[in-house]
Amino acid sequence: MEKFKENLSPVLRVVGFVLAALFLFVIAKTVNSIFGLIIFLGLIGFAIYYGLRGRKNATNYISKISNKALLIVTLILFVVSTGALTVHSNQVELKESRIELENSNDQLSNLSLDYVSKATQRKVKDEQKDTREINKSKNNASIKAETKRLNRLISIAKSEQKVVNKILSQSAELKNDENILLEDKADIDKLEKKANNYQSLSSYKKESENLLALISVHNQREEQLKAVATTLKDKNLSTQDKSKLDKLVLEIKIARKASDIKDKISEINTALETAKSNIQIKKEVDDQKEKLSSTIKSAQSLLNDSYISSSDKVLIQDSLDLVNKAQTLDDLDKAAQNLIENTSKVQINNESAKEMADKKKRDDEQKRIAEEKAATQAAASQEKESAQSNSEVSGGNYSTNTSGWGVAQSGYCFYRSNSKKYYSSVANPGNYTYMTISEAQGLGGTPGHSNGSAHT
Repeated sequence: MEKFKENLSPVLRVVGFVLAALFLFVIAKTVNSIFGLIIFLGLIGFAIYYGLRGRKNATNYISKISNKALLIVTLILFVVSTGALTVHSNQVELKESRIELENSNDQLSNLSLDYVSKATQRKVKDEQKDTREINKSKNNASIKAETKRLNRLISIAKSEQKVVNKILSQSAELKNDENILLEDKADIDKLEKKANNYQSLSSYKKESENLLALISVHNQREEQLKAVATTLKDKNLSTQDKSKLDKLVLEIKIARKASDIKDKISEINTALETAKSNIQIKKEVDDQKEKLSSTIKSAQSLLNDSYISSSDKVLIQDSLDLVNKAQTLDDLDKAAQNLIENTSKVQINNESAKEMADKKKRDDEQKRIAEEKAATQAAASQEKESAQSNSEVSGGNYSTNTSGWGVAQSGYCFYRSNSKKYYSSVANPGNYTYMTISEAQGLGGTPGHSNGSAHT
């Protein structure tokens, strides 16, 4: 028996350590309970003391208790303590579950006030009726299950709020656009008011997306029309580009569907870029034409030149037309080069024609002078013969002044047959016929204007 007791002591110490570990595991969740903490500390202290000091050092207070009795007491204490701790742990867990349920219920109540669909609000209301009944029960599993259902509704409400907030953010951005139409702004106001009073998220989202998409293209359209209006005022806009833009503006104004408006915006963008490009090209061409102004003026002056031939006139005019019609810098460069070459060619031709004309003029003048001189001499001879035979003029002679001019006597004049003019004094009497004024008038003569070689 003594040997059995001696062998039992190590077993009891091992059991004490095992019980201490089990108590530590069980009490871990209820360490905040004062009752559980006292039991836990007492048992752990007893087990540690007994295990470390052994049976020999504890004989003062367990000398009458056998090892077997001590084992039984220890087991009973373990069972009772474990039961008490289990009951207490369940109560604590039930309390925590109820707190979690109430928190979820409060959170759901707050969330359902703003931007949540009527359908979800009805689900929340129906679920919260069950929540009050379930919260009164002591079934921890039911309470946890109800908490999960509430959390699912919380997730749904948050999701709806997130979508609605995004829609309202987009609507606010569109409403602040400077191009928004008054009727579009009114539609956005209605959409914002409906955010707290819509039936289902899917229907509200679809309605919102369609409306905001339409308003967005409306804003884009108004912005596009402003850009087109500016371009239409440009003096360098071609008639063809203006006609195309006017047509597209009319079409986009009568379009009603968002897709149709987007298509027209795309067409206008293309036409607008083309028009702007053509305007820029025209400006560059006009600037280049301005630089060619001296060349153009030189060519135009040739058209009025008295020596230009008909063929050269056509050549210059065609070259000028090419310059005026040029729409690109390449075309203008080619036309300018053509104009320069043809202008140079015509100028050379004109110089030759002028030289020939001047020569002919000189030849004609010499011929005229010779003929006039011959006529004058003949007239003088005739006049002389006539004067000799005519008693009225037989005594009529002209005098010569200090300047060498011939001065006719009263009733006489110096007559020039080619111009049929007569004068009272002349620088070169030999070039005139001296006769009576009545004779000159009889020949159709009239008084001539005074000049550097004759006076009336």
